[in-house]
Amino acid sequence: MWVATAGDQTISSLTIDLSNGSVSSVRSTQPSGPNPSLMALTPDGSALFVSNIDDNCGTAQTPAFCDSVRPFAINTDGTIGSQGSVVHITSLTSNVPLGMKLGFAIDPSGKFLFVSDQGNSGPIGAAGTVEGTISVFSISGTTLTPVGSPIVTTQFGDTIGTGPVALAVPAAGGFLYVANEFTSTVSAYSYDNSGNLTFTTNYPVAASPTALAFSRTVANTNRDNFLLVSNTGSNQVTSFLACVAASLNCGTANGVLSQLGGPFSAPIGPADIIVNPAFDWVYVIEKSNQISQFRFVPATGALSPLSPGVISSGAGPVSGGVTSDGNWVFIANGTASNLSALAVSAAGKLSPAGTSSVLLASQPSAVVVR
Repeated sequence: MWVATAGDQTISSLTIDLSNGSVSSVRSTQPSGPNPSLMALTPDGSALFVSNIDDNCGTAQTPAFCDSVRPFAINTDGTIGSQGSVVHITSLTSNVPLGMKLGFAIDPSGKFLFVSDQGNSGPIGAAGTVEGTISVFSISGTTLTPVGSPIVTTQFGDTIGTGPVALAVPAAGGFLYVANEFTSTVSAYSYDNSGNLTFTTNYPVAASPTALAFSRTVANTNRDNFLLVSNTGSNQVTSFLACVAASLNCGTANGVLSQLGGPFSAPIGPADIIVNPAFDWVYVIEKSNQISQFRFVPATGALSPLSPGVISSGAGPVSGGVTSDGNWVFIANGTASNLSALAVSAAGKLSPAGTSSVLLASQPSAVVVR
């Protein structure tokens, strides 16, 4: 497990005992850069990418704020290796912090990193407006190389979808989905073997979508192509069937989304979605210091609340992850400066593990669990 802590601008490597969920430090840390807010790990576990909000793209004497990505090598024992070159995402810098969000998704082959930059909500062309973008980078170790130019989501005054904040790529690859917070839509793109994106269409969703996740992958089934959308502004989660691989429900993969039952209630401020990789359980981090817990119904894509429907987290939950065996969930609590360690029961319900919380140095802002 890797944890970013914003208070001391550090990323740290931890180990998890899968027999009891206990966590130990391997005493491997690296400077994260300013305001680490998001992390993503390549499928082979060899590289970790960290987003930095309001990084300094200028000098110490003349600061210029922008958003950036820092790549780090991950050694075979999970320790954090050297940092690669910093990649700046925003082309426009500011003399004041802008507080925008970044989104990450990695192609399942590990070839491409997709990055969304939210921009802000100012009128197109107005002074101080930062337009949202979608960027693609090819991955070679800790080297990120741009694939073409970023897609500006307000090209030619025609809104593709403003406020892109979250990304998702299905297990089959080939398609990218983007949650647009300002226009309450999900944009669909296809991409080729070189990583070039082609916009297809927008799908309306409930207010302020802020997170996306695909259902878990199960070999030789037709049940792993559901896209879940967390809608913070309406306290709901929406489920779509995504035509991203040939199946009984999808003759030819074309990326089309079809909304299923729901939307499903998620009490207060649903954000990041945690999909259990081994069982049909889904957990949604809520801004109300709790986690909603659901059973995923693969026949329909529906989410059925467990009983109880929520469990408390620590204060200020911001990120979470689940172990590959599906038995342990960890939540980074920014205000509490700790990790909640939660056991997954046979019925999917979460409960505090033996070591119910793991104290951290200062303000965890992102966690990745493998």
